[in-house]
Amino acid sequence: MKRGLFATPTIIINNRLLYITNSYEELSRLLDEEIKQKQSD
Repeated sequence: MKRGLFATPTIIINNRLLYITNSYEELSRLLDEEIKQKQSD
């Protein structure tokens, strides 16, 4: 509970909590956003 996890599935990407629905499309979109953000840093 240190990170505030309270739901499943919960995914942590780049130290950011993502509470995901069971939607592959939503997960794919969020991963793409994180990758683009990391590449621009």
